[in-house]
Amino acid sequence: MLGDRAAPNYLRSVCVSVGYMLIAVEEQGLSTVTYTLPDPEKVREALRVPETLSVETAMPLGYSADDKPKEPRRALSELVYRNTMS
Repeated sequence: MLGDRAAPNYLRSVCVSVGYMLIAVEEQGLSTVTYTLPDPEKVREALRVPETLSVETAMPLGYSADDKPKEPRRALSELVYRNTMS
């Protein structure tokens, strides 16, 4: 996942993007993890990423060897409240 260093608040945008990627990957039946690279500068150079962008995290994608069934979704009425928290 890359961040545009020139954009205001780019790191927050990257974090939101990672969250959406995690959801999208799960919905497609794939698995992933976020991995903070020990030396993102080496990765940037190896992949020829422009200097205006920063490498923030890696997300390997694949099919899980774990055959655990998908957790059922909670009903929207359990998560969303209107004008009150009860």
